[in-house]
Amino acid sequence: MGIYFGTDGLRGIYGEVISPSIAYKVGNSLASQCKTKQIILGRDTRRSSDILSLSFASGAMSQGVNVVDVGVVPTPVVAYLTKLYSYDFGVVISASHNPRNYNGIKIFDCEGYKISEELEAEIERKIIYSTEVTGDKVGKYSYRPSLVREYKKKVLEAFPDLSELKIILDMANGASYQLARELFTRAGARILPLNYSNTGKKINLKCGALYPEVIANAVKDYGADMGFAFDGDADRIIACDENGKIIDGDDILYILSQKLKVGG
Repeated sequence: MGIYFGTDGLRGIYGEVISPSIAYKVGNSLASQCKTKQIILGRDTRRSSDILSLSFASGAMSQGVNVVDVGVVPTPVVAYLTKLYSYDFGVVISASHNPRNYNGIKIFDCEGYKISEELEAEIERKIIYSTEVTGDKVGKYSYRPSLVREYKKKVLEAFPDLSELKIILDMANGASYQLARELFTRAGARILPLNYSNTGKKINLKCGALYPEVIANAVKDYGADMGFAFDGDADRIIACDENGKIIDGDDILYILSQKLKVGG
């Protein structure tokens, strides 16, 4: 880990560790690594995510890189679309499960995986020494939330028929506030949505994956079949069964491994 980068991107309190100027420098630095000059960008519901997204985009565009913004979406959506459409990088403005006064920048390579530590170190050097580069060509910014339909299509192809199930969903007032409800509903489930505000004021506030007792209690109170709780950027999920028993990440991986019959 470096000065700015932790185990999962840059993250810190907005206005202290993370600022528009930092986002601009990250965008400018990452642009120098682009081959096709295309970056896809998404964010969570935090109030500061808009300004950080536009600041990042400005830094990248100043080097002639085009930025495609898909809006408020779960982090896995950006990772998936990065590979699907062969973008150089995918970027998510989010502080994941942290409180609303935090924010951060997550970066994926062209395969949809986290970037290397070597690239993180290169970006940090350019942040620290402010080695901004501009060119005579300016990139284009476009807002294209419609791209998310390809992710929806892929997920729904894998969904079984959920028409017999009543499911509790806790969206943590974050990035899954709309998409999770839509996908489970289209798969036929009867859902009870919890914490689906998109203002960012209560993101992760005593809800979501860090507070699985919320769905556990709701499942028992409403006689539901199961519950799922996401964190702020919806790359983390905790579940519970019909009795309110918590099913954590390790449990979920085990269940998937038995279903997929994949070793390793």
